[in-house]
Amino acid sequence: MVLHRIKLPLATINGSGFTAKYFYSLIKKGDFPPQIKLGRSSRWLLREYSEWKTRLIERRDTKMPLK
Repeated sequence: MVLHRIKLPLATINGSGFTAKYFYSLIKKGDFPPQIKLGRSSRWLLREYSEWKTRLIERRDTKMPLK
């Protein structure tokens, strides 16, 4: 069994500077990993969030336009 760390949405939003609305628009476009629903709450895997941030940095460093 593989255990994954789950990141809370508020921590995700505060850590990035983006709003919840922005994240949900990225999910809809397929540019951000979909949330995991736990009851009425939404969570994201810390690994997937970290990979997303790494891709943003790589795009910036290679001067590729963001979607």
